[in-house]
Amino acid sequence: MVISHGFNNTFGMYKDYIQLLAKQGFLVYGFDYYGGSRNSKSGGQDMLQMSVKTELTDLTNVVDKLTSESYVDKDHLSIIGVSQGGVVASLYAATNPEQIYKLGLIFPAYVLFDDVKETYQNLGSPSFEQLPDRLTHHNASLGKIYLTDALDIDIEDVQRKIIAPTLIVHGTNDTIAPYQYSVDASQRIPNAKLVTVEGGRHRIDENFGKIAIPAIQNFLAE
Repeated sequence: MVISHGFNNTFGMYKDYIQLLAKQGFLVYGFDYYGGSRNSKSGGQDMLQMSVKTELTDLTNVVDKLTSESYVDKDHLSIIGVSQGGVVASLYAATNPEQIYKLGLIFPAYVLFDDVKETYQNLGSPSFEQLPDRLTHHNASLGKIYLTDALDIDIEDVQRKIIAPTLIVHGTNDTIAPYQYSVDASQRIPNAKLVTVEGGRHRIDENFGKIAIPAIQNFLAE
């Protein structure tokens, strides 16, 4: 099982979930995306070369490496993606349908594509060549590749191509990645189940965990 972390996060932020899944008997692999945060142990701390497409490349390389190892069950490889990491996991599942056994998404940030469009429009919708090399988006300094790569993706089409059994866990009070985006995604992804956390925010706190943890455990055990 691979953990795909969120925007400006590291995999270490989910160590409690990783340990819980490991105790359940899963082989769990966590890693930092290159440029995934200012604290990334994989490099790229300035985040200027990061986008959902570069993270997709990172995730692809991780899965390729893991599935080449004899101790990994290649037929039962699952991904759990959090926030932007859920978007990246979705991109991987859609483009590599035979590789993914199950897909778990914790408040996936599908809103990022609308956010990027808004940022692009606020810049005056220039040609990609005229975009500034550095821009501020969600209080982070990013490179223009973050915008150009996201603008090139039709996330609704991506969602329709996901064939793996999919669990989405999302809170109703999420102001970062609104709950409705997961409602819509659960209707597009052919084999998706949405678990709602009433009052849940864009944070894996105690309230969220009370619903999310047993939902994930049951989903993976099925």
